[in-house]
Amino acid sequence: MLPLLPPGTRPPTFVDRVDVNAATAEELSVLPGVSLEGASRAVDLRTFGGPFADIDEFATAAGVDLAEHPRLPNLLACHKPQKPYNPAAPYLPDARILDV
Repeated sequence: MLPLLPPGTRPPTFVDRVDVNAATAEELSVLPGVSLEGASRAVDLRTFGGPFADIDEFATAAGVDLAEHPRLPNLLACHKPQKPYNPAAPYLPDARILDV
């Protein structure tokens, strides 16, 4: 049986993933193999070209070879940013309602 942890705490081995579409250049530069210059270049490309599609696209923009840094994909996440809420737009649900 696992020991109970106090509410709001995490196990010591838990690692938060850095989202390449939301992190700043300083946050990205602490990752192994990512320099501050490469992270700044990646953030600039993300700003002008839109969010990264996957971690490989970020690694290419930052000048990182994923073969040299196999831990890097385990430390990164690539979430698509949420669209801002527009109260004027009609509500269109993602699911269809079917009559049965």
